[in-house]
Amino acid sequence: MRVSNNQIFNTFLKYDSAKQKDIARYTTELSSGKRILNPSDDPVALAQSLRFKSIQSDLDGYIKNIDLVQNTQQIAESALTNIVDSAQEVRVELVRLSSVGVLDIEDAEIIKDYLQSMRDYIATEANTQIGDKYIFSGVSSQTAPVAADGTYQGSTTETTVPVAKGVEVPIRFNGENYLGIDSNDNKMILTKVIDRTIEIIDNAANGTGSLQDLTAPDAVTVNGQAMSILEGFDTGLNQVMQYRSVLGSQNKTVSDLKNQHESFKVNYNELISKLEDVDYTGAITELEKSKVAYEATIASFNQNKDLSLLKYFS
Repeated sequence: MRVSNNQIFNTFLKYDSAKQKDIARYTTELSSGKRILNPSDDPVALAQSLRFKSIQSDLDGYIKNIDLVQNTQQIAESALTNIVDSAQEVRVELVRLSSVGVLDIEDAEIIKDYLQSMRDYIATEANTQIGDKYIFSGVSSQTAPVAADGTYQGSTTETTVPVAKGVEVPIRFNGENYLGIDSNDNKMILTKVIDRTIEIIDNAANGTGSLQDLTAPDAVTVNGQAMSILEGFDTGLNQVMQYRSVLGSQNKTVSDLKNQHESFKVNYNELISKLEDVDYTGAITELEKSKVAYEATIASFNQNKDLSLLKYFS
């Protein structure tokens, strides 16, 4: 059977093209660092890799939300701490006022000015904002939670964001809980008790009352119950302290979740790398083998392209 020059040439082109493709592929793998250059290279690995990347994207979203939550929680906790610290200072003065015979009406008048300034400060901290949004008004974040008379005018529904699958935490808080709002008249208990204390001092000053009214068991009504000034004030203070602790617990939860998410991201990065990244040692070996095979193909063609039976006849 006669082997024509065309057949030899076509065979050469076939192997030449195959080896050039191998060389190009391994070169591209080494330059890109990826072994999956086309979806057809490894459909199963590509599908797994895309799934892991989708999970990573979700984790990135959760981490971004956690950063927002932590920033809001820190500001909220700072505001509540300022309220608690101020209230504890006020409580000292309330104890002094309640010690009948220790202070006269002139001293009480001086304390009244102090109480008024502290009352305004507590209300200001209750109306803390981030940007133009009030953090203790729930979803009604454009409305100041505490009005001038101490009435709560925010929402009891909180604005929440997801921080993990199935887990959401608030970034706009229900001030009815966190600020210690009276369940009966919807006023902030701390400012309400201070206002009542100032009223008793004024009544004592104009002769329509006595400082002894501060210790009366029905001096103020809190959550529908008659209490002394000190008892009512402690009720409001304890609620703010309780929900400040709630914030601390929430902050620990989201901090733990963030660490967990970041750990998962590292694990998924490693899995994606195993699926997509090239094995440099193997790729270099295959590239060198392909180069040697390519050179051998060319050498073989050069040796056989001029062969003819006529050369064997003299």
